[in-house]
Amino acid sequence: MNTETGPAARTLLGALVGVALLVVLAGCGGTASPPPTASGPPIRDVSVASGVRSAPPPGRLTGSATAAESVASAPGLPADWSVQSIRAATAGLRACAQAATLTPPGCPQAVNTYGDALTAHWHLLNQPLEHAVAVRMEPPGETGGAHSAGRVAVFGLYQMDVSYTLAGQGLRPYRDYIGGTAAAIVTWDGSAVSNVAFPQNSALLTDLPSVTVKPFSRPAEVSDAAVLQAVTAGFKQCVTLKMPLSAVVGIHSTAPAVPNCPQQLLGGLDVNTVSASWVLNADPIQGALVSFDTQHGNFALTGSYDMTLNSVIANVPYAGPRTSRSTGTYTATLTWDGQQLTLVTIDR
Repeated sequence: MNTETGPAARTLLGALVGVALLVVLAGCGGTASPPPTASGPPIRDVSVASGVRSAPPPGRLTGSATAAESVASAPGLPADWSVQSIRAATAGLRACAQAATLTPPGCPQAVNTYGDALTAHWHLLNQPLEHAVAVRMEPPGETGGAHSAGRVAVFGLYQMDVSYTLAGQGLRPYRDYIGGTAAAIVTWDGSAVSNVAFPQNSALLTDLPSVTVKPFSRPAEVSDAAVLQAVTAGFKQCVTLKMPLSAVVGIHSTAPAVPNCPQQLLGGLDVNTVSASWVLNADPIQGALVSFDTQHGNFALTGSYDMTLNSVIANVPYAGPRTSRSTGTYTATLTWDGQQLTLVTIDR
């Protein structure tokens, strides 16, 4: 049976549909329910020179400077804890470069030598604590409030060279180079960062967080030919510098008589020697290999050398010329300071 709807019924039906449509539209523009809150233990904060980011899943942490990263606060530390920590560690490293000893306490650099060092002059190369990474080492105390004391470990690349003299050696200063990743521990005492130290104790280093810092990269300005040229000039000095006849006094008998050169005197010179000079028997650059150490930041040239020491003895009945030969492999260490390539030493 067909039923015809009258005007009044149609009007009422239209009104009901309109109300339903308004309700649907209002629901589309309403406030969404908040998302569920993540649960679980807090993760460690890792900061780089330009900011802070959350740590990745457990494992080694890699830091690199990215300008877009933002600074986030860590409980118990100020909002700019990373910047303050890296700044304090950098200042501490600069202070270490002012040390007058070869193994300054609380500093990352250390050089061992056979003789007694009389003076030492350290020099920082390039950007101290490059690619710096700051890691909060321990959670703050529960009752310490927003600024309770905490420790921060700062990691970054560093490069230093040093010149020093030894007792009994006056020809020229010895030189050495040290570079790599420095690890500093700084303490937030509630109002400032203090007590910067670069631990050398293996137990303390073991307690530090596991962090991987971006390695050194080879400077594009330095060619293999430049390295070969610098080492060639260095070997020329090794045989043309006047050898002091008292070079081995107070020094281990197998130490080189000419600082920063590979040739050695087994047993030293006879006390009656009146003259002595070295000559090269072959080209030490022939077959040598150039490399760049991404872990320590220096150039190296590895090859072999062959030298002869010609000396004259004045005592009777052994007066007359003498020869002594020194051969072996060598490794030359070179540094780049952004403008100049420098030969530091040629070691046996």
